[in-house]
Amino acid sequence: MQYAVIVTILVAFNIFCLSADYNNTPIDKTIASENESSIFAKLDLRILDQYLNANVPEEHLHELLDFYTARNNDLVWSNYGVLHKNGIELLRSIENAWQHGLSPKFYSVDNIKYEIKNIEKNRLFNPVNISKLDILLTTTYIDYASDLSTGRLNPGHLKVGWEIFTHKQNLAKYLTQSLLHGKIDESLENLAPKSTQYQKLSNALQRLIEQKEAGEWPYPGLMDKLEKNDSVPEVIKIKKYLFATGYLHNSNPNYLTNYLFDDELAVALANFQAQHGLEQDSIVGKNTLKQMNLSFDYRLEQIKINLDRLRWLPDNISTRDIIVNIPDFSLNYFQDQSLKQKMNVVVGTNKNYTPAIKDTITSIVFNPQWNVPYSMAVDEIIPELKKDSNYLAKRNFKLVSGSYFSKSEIDATKINWNDVSASDFPYLIVQKSGSTNSLGLVKFMLPNNQNIYLHDTPADHLFNRWQRNFSHGCVRLEKPFQLAEEILDGQISHEKVKEIVASKESKTIRLDKPVAVHIVYHTAWVDSQDRLQFRDDIYGYDEMSIPLFNTPSKWQETTTLQ
Repeated sequence: MQYAVIVTILVAFNIFCLSADYNNTPIDKTIASENESSIFAKLDLRILDQYLNANVPEEHLHELLDFYTARNNDLVWSNYGVLHKNGIELLRSIENAWQHGLSPKFYSVDNIKYEIKNIEKNRLFNPVNISKLDILLTTTYIDYASDLSTGRLNPGHLKVGWEIFTHKQNLAKYLTQSLLHGKIDESLENLAPKSTQYQKLSNALQRLIEQKEAGEWPYPGLMDKLEKNDSVPEVIKIKKYLFATGYLHNSNPNYLTNYLFDDELAVALANFQAQHGLEQDSIVGKNTLKQMNLSFDYRLEQIKINLDRLRWLPDNISTRDIIVNIPDFSLNYFQDQSLKQKMNVVVGTNKNYTPAIKDTITSIVFNPQWNVPYSMAVDEIIPELKKDSNYLAKRNFKLVSGSYFSKSEIDATKINWNDVSASDFPYLIVQKSGSTNSLGLVKFMLPNNQNIYLHDTPADHLFNRWQRNFSHGCVRLEKPFQLAEEILDGQISHEKVKEIVASKESKTIRLDKPVAVHIVYHTAWVDSQDRLQFRDDIYGYDEMSIPLFNTPSKWQETTTLQ
């Protein structure tokens, strides 16, 4: 019976969710003073039969059941429909959700105000409406608390790209503790990430919102390529854009209306390119124009979705952490929260994408052999063998069967490869250790089920490219030996590492202290110099996530208040 009661009450919450846009009505006009005396009332259970068919997540049913049962069905937020201190603080917190990149529209603010006014208008004690209001506010608290603590989007529900799993807590129990301390607003703020990056990015969002209210920047539109010493009318559009966005500091009207592409403009343009992950050539080309012409609203949404991704990460990092940011093609190694190494990386192509994962380096392999994945062997190597049966020998590969570690090598030249197909390939391919090995001379092992790891590469020319998504999914490192020496410092000397590599024998070193690895997908952040950075959405995850982020969940939009 209690379970059904909660289903009924929850539907009352759902009813409010299809309403007009948020209208910024001041709280003080729709609620009572904080000094109202405390009058306790119980939830009215007569609304049970009216709302049995609610589409409400089971976890919310159980949480609310436990919450109200523990309170003996006492009301939480109001006295006879007039909000007291707890209700006032909750409503104010929801109205300030935009500061965290979350819209008050997500949390039924208009519906809450409507119900308060409806109760106030009737001027009669209406236990049904008051019960609906209480459940609406309780569920709103849990919904907002969940979004603040672990993100509005659940990375586990995204179809591709993420193997990061957030830790959910029982927010109904958390609310019970918050009510005991009488600090609802503080309890919500305490759920947001504590990281400096989260605070910096939140502040950047607020500044951009203020800038939008003052007027958007002028977009340059489409044009032919521009470079230094050009003197054409389109140069004025670039100057005005870079001045409005803060990259160009010369406010002289004569300068801003001059057609000449001079040194000052070239420097400003290079700074813009650096903060957008572009090649810093001071040329206005298609990639630079693409970033300049992205709308103000898109940039705001990009920051919001990246704030949400920060909520997926743990607050407390370990003493040794590697952060690989896929769209930035970069790796940072931190020890005791101090940056020790920074380098370029190569990540997976759009087809063979690098997943966002949380993992741990447990060992480092010097002079590794490469066990070629079956899919790569049949898709890429068999076609080459059909053209040249010596293909494997020329590239230091060997053919084996049964196990990658088999000592018995099969002579590939004695096989008629024209009779071998992808569906009939009983072999395994291994690339032997050496300088031409695709993994280079060092591999950092991560025990994940996608066979993703960090490694050296003989194709080091790719690190000079500004966009570096060329791998089959693993992360190739620009400076793998410097990273290995940092990680192994205190365990194995630099001289010993050189000795191991020179031996040309494969050797695995288990780490005394494992290193946490966070492979993330962040397209907006604030750097150490407090500059707002943006990156291209190379895998289309922003494009996929932004509509989902802004869509109410089904249980928020299924019913209408009767």
